[in-house]
Amino acid sequence: ALPDVFTNGPPGPSNMLHSLKRDHDEFRRLYQRYQDLSVSDERTAVANQLLKGISIHDVLEIRFLYPEIEKVNGGHADHAREEHLLIRTNLKKLESMNCSDPNYSTLLHETMKNLFDHIEEEETVLFPEIQQAIGMAQIERLGASMDSARSSVPTQPHPS
Repeated sequence: ALPDVFTNGPPGPSNMLHSLKRDHDEFRRLYQRYQDLSVSDERTAVANQLLKGISIHDVLEIRFLYPEIEKVNGGHADHAREEHLLIRTNLKKLESMNCSDPNYSTLLHETMKNLFDHIEEEETVLFPEIQQAIGMAQIERLGASMDSARSSVPTQPHPS
């Protein structure tokens, strides 16, 4: 079984942005691993881990990060939520497909491209914006709440 990093926060002091960034790095690592493997049980396991991680991460950002962004910049929050909805919709399709289906890799690739574009925007625009607006103490408090919520978050995407 693959290590389940997504149900626990990273080691060290709680920090919402570090915790989310750790997930982002893990998505990059898992997707690279998926691409390196040929169709196999291991590849399916990697894909499933990736989908589960993205689903958990989605809920955490919607619950903890976006309400804070909303206070600072409503337009950014709305845009980010729209991107999440698109990704969530694709995850739902992927969950109903077999990993060996030739369309699976195409849809996963498209989903990951959208996700990585979204992550780039979060890490370069939203994270600095939020850090400046709410300060480290609040980022640490939110990180602690978020990381303790990780283990109870649904692991399937639920399009809203």
